[in-house]
Amino acid sequence: MCLILEPLITAGKEGMEVTGGDGKVHLVFPILACYIADYPEQCLVTCAKYGTCPRCMSESLGDRGPGPPCTQQDTLVTISNAVAVTTSEAQFQRFCKENLVSGGVHHPFLEGFPLCDIHLSITPDILHQLYQGIIKHLITWCSSLMDDEELDH
Repeated sequence: MCLILEPLITAGKEGMEVTGGDGKVHLVFPILACYIADYPEQCLVTCAKYGTCPRCMSESLGDRGPGPPCTQQDTLVTISNAVAVTTSEAQFQRFCKENLVSGGVHHPFLEGFPLCDIHLSITPDILHQLYQGIIKHLITWCSSLMDDEELDH
């Protein structure tokens, strides 16, 4: 990801000239605004501990409401603090996981990106997070309210 998105860092800081549809040249500052991925990749790119929300500080995906929002700055501070206070990889990972960070990455690709926050860029995965999550919840809920015959009807 560092190699693929590296040009966005310089362009986001210094700008780049782009010719618009009207033929005029404009100075634009592109940013990473949207990142579409399934849940495991969302955790990977945000450095979120698996089983937690990549967008908020909720400790469990089953929590009823969202927790305070995750920020790129908080994630980078957690990783930096873990590097400073730990002496082994196991301690590093334990420290990170206690703070809802995966602990698998020492230098995330998102370091240095101007005007963006990877946690805000994550979008729901429609198939897995919305459709399957909601349908599975509704089936479980409906099954608890009625017997199998009534549910089939």
